[in-house]
Amino acid sequence: LPWTTQQADSESVAFEVQWEAADYASRGYPFSLAVRVAYRLDRQGLICSFAVHNAGREAAPVGVGFHPYFTVGTALVDEAEARIPASGNLEFNDRLAPTGKVLDVKGTEWDFRERRRVGQRRFNHCYVGLARDADGMTRATLEHQASGRRIEVEMDRSFSAIVVYTGDAIV
Repeated sequence: LPWTTQQADSESVAFEVQWEAADYASRGYPFSLAVRVAYRLDRQGLICSFAVHNAGREAAPVGVGFHPYFTVGTALVDEAEARIPASGNLEFNDRLAPTGKVLDVKGTEWDFRERRRVGQRRFNHCYVGLARDADGMTRATLEHQASGRRIEVEMDRSFSAIVVYTGDAIV
């Protein structure tokens, strides 16, 4: 759908879109929603926020997420270190449909609760059981110590999972 720009300046931009149940019921989503996504760049980094409002008369199931791909300046992500503060990940079948089972990461190659090298691992995982800091936030990091580059993804309680993938996992 085409989004409309609601606000834009040198440090921020906000977009909105609305879809109607009548237009999308035949495509499998018979609900009306109004969505606003905003981006702001400041000294602390890039901040993304969203608001989804049910514009209909019945409950509307919805999930929201962002799908960025980050690098810390290395030729391959294998050279970077990651920290993913989560105790489990969702099991998927061979068609990438969730089975409903949560796999404990403790003691597995997918346990990144402490920072460690990505290496040859091919991520395509949905991590759950997110550990929260005292302020209620979850913070995942990707960094390369030799270059000093680091990216931190910060999520509030609106997010219950974090998807981690490497480009080679989707080839």
